Amino acid sequence: MKLYEEGHTCTIANMTKTGTLLRIIPDNPIRLDFTGCKSYWQFHVILKEAFGFPEYYGKNFDALWDCLDGLFREERTVEIYGLHSLPAAFAEDIRILLEVFEEVHEDNPNVTFVVLS
Repeated sequence: MKLYEEGHTCTIANMTKTGTLLRIIPDNPIRLDFTGCKSYWQFHVILKEAFGFPEYYGKNFDALWDCLDGLFREERTVEIYGLHSLPAAFAEDIRILLEVFEEVHEDNPNVTFVVLS
């Protein structure tokens, strides 16, 4: 898997190793709070900020998978708040989000995603 930045390629491992493209996330648990989220754009900004994704994060579910794949090397819990408060128009996005989180957990049991509200 490759990510691209201004014509240069680098792997996720290089990004986390150098610390230049992803920020370090000291939080454990990592808190995702979608309370008050009203747009698809805001939905992905919340994900980007919580996980420390680079500025060029594509704000779609393929980009989410690419950025999460291999991100967690030590045990982490991600607590998810506000999913049940999202507008009905987000139903399909929530389904896909939870599917991505399930696949990430299957590939890397070090990370656990817990929906709390």
